[in-house]
Amino acid sequence: MRNKRQAFQYDDQPLVNPYLKRNGYTGVQHANGYRRIRVEVCEGAANGYKSEHTLVAERALGHRLPKHAVIHHVDGNRSNNSPKNLVICEDRSYHQLLHQRQRIIDQGGNPDIQKRCSCCREMKLRAEFQKKCLSSDGLQQECRQCKSDNQKRRNRMNSTKANLKGLLPDIEIVSAKVHEAWMETKLAKGVTSRKLESGEELMVPYAELTEEAKDLDRSTVVAVYKAIEAAA
Repeated sequence: MRNKRQAFQYDDQPLVNPYLKRNGYTGVQHANGYRRIRVEVCEGAANGYKSEHTLVAERALGHRLPKHAVIHHVDGNRSNNSPKNLVICEDRSYHQLLHQRQRIIDQGGNPDIQKRCSCCREMKLRAEFQKKCLSSDGLQQECRQCKSDNQKRRNRMNSTKANLKGLLPDIEIVSAKVHEAWMETKLAKGVTSRKLESGEELMVPYAELTEEAKDLDRSTVVAVYKAIEAAA
């Protein structure tokens, strides 16, 4: 679904630069808060429009933004594109770091020494998180305690599944029993014949079935085994 947007007349003189239309500075504001301004044809403009915060930042720099740069709104208001409210981030990772720090501050924490665990949702000291080079803040998202608890839980599940595989009967043996029970049910209802689309008769002993017919019973057994493993 396309974002709803509304047009507005642009009259913020401090933003005026050679790119802006001279016959009334028109633009649109999207539902997500970002404002886009109608500009003359220039590099980086999509369909004749360019983000207002990009225009402000580039005017302050005196040239286009670097390739991977991202603009951060300090107060979180995407339509507040005052130069004092914008921070030019070197890349998306640094931008994410600023948002992470702001969330910690909003929750009453100190981003220099604390971090919020993505698992238990608690604010904890940064020392309680393992390092991760590729993350924006250099730390894992889960605290050490949650990471340990989750690993123990996965180990228990894997152990249970391994035990079940050793306890559950062979699929072929159970498939034969399933077919036998199915035949008895049909015969009890007076049904003496059931055929596949290929014409193969199914109301015969399991050993006399083709592999295609046997797969019907096998798939039933496999589905039940998977359900048992999932429940465990």
